[in-house]
Amino acid sequence: MPIDIFVNTNKESESDLHLSIANFRDLWQALRIEVDYCGSISPEDLEIALRGFKVKSLVRPASQNGNFIDLGRSSQQVTNYYWKLRKLIVEAKELNQDIAWA
Repeated sequence: MPIDIFVNTNKESESDLHLSIANFRDLWQALRIEVDYCGSISPEDLEIALRGFKVKSLVRPASQNGNFIDLGRSSQQVTNYYWKLRKLIVEAKELNQDIAWA
């Protein structure tokens, strides 16, 4: 089940970010935001959380342990997360809305 991060409106946007639960958890932990699988944050608070964000903190190589395959996270993938969150901040500020996830 994926986690969607979006501006709290009734329409889908190109800025929406769709993450696996594990990627969402790791991203929120890296941003030092309390991990809850549904919630909201002001664009200003998310902007503050992104200030100290380091792409390298979430990059990990692919690995395999028996039948379990971890595809890892590339630098490009994590950079895309960062820029999607930046787009969500801009959109949320323009619409005077929070950023939500579920």
